[in-house]
Amino acid sequence: MRWGLGDVAVGIGLFFAVQLFFGAGLVAFIVAVGGELAVDDSAGDPSNLLLLLVSAPLSWAVLIGWPWWVSRRKGTGRMSADFGLAMRWTDLLLGVAGGVLALVVSASLAVAYSAVFGGDAPTNTDIISGESQSLVTIVVLFVVIAVGTPIAEEIFFRGLVLGAARKRWGTAVGIAFSSLLFGAFHVQADLVSWAFVGAVTALYGVVFALLRVWSNGRIAASIVAHMVVNGMAIVVVVLTG
Repeated sequence: MRWGLGDVAVGIGLFFAVQLFFGAGLVAFIVAVGGELAVDDSAGDPSNLLLLLVSAPLSWAVLIGWPWWVSRRKGTGRMSADFGLAMRWTDLLLGVAGGVLALVVSASLAVAYSAVFGGDAPTNTDIISGESQSLVTIVVLFVVIAVGTPIAEEIFFRGLVLGAARKRWGTAVGIAFSSLLFGAFHVQADLVSWAFVGAVTALYGVVFALLRVWSNGRIAASIVAHMVVNGMAIVVVVLTG
């Protein structure tokens, strides 16, 4: 297999290029129809939800499509062999356990943050609100955030990134590198929020990466754990929104 960290760098570049192209296209469209460029930052704002529902599938095209291309061109041509996209039933149980562990860790960090700094801990679910959302919208959000996004992100970060980093530096450094990169990708509006959310997400990444290692290179368990984490986030927002 000839793929490695260079392919990770290209994939990251493609990801941000697609996001910038989408953002520029959206701004051009809004200007063309005479709309306002400002978007309300409040939770559940329709403009924010629309941005999320459109931009997420675009990101999947890169996060899944680029590893697929790399596998075809530089690997075995099989995602299961190159990036561990395979599943056994034991992966389901391992993934649920890993997801619960990740949620316990993040809840503990949120409590610690509130105790030290006061107020609620930063979160990346601010643009989502269960209040005044239709059932259809909630279902679509669940499918996008709790199903599609975990699959795409795990193929890229625990498949391509972790695999390339382990080949270059070994398992321990590979886990650290892929997890820190995963955390950094979850950009927030201000530095404090980005630091906290990024740290929590990086710890998720460590759990997900260990699941791949413990399941003999398969990423199914990490996908399930990621689904548990994101799914619970949607449930909490809907119930408390």
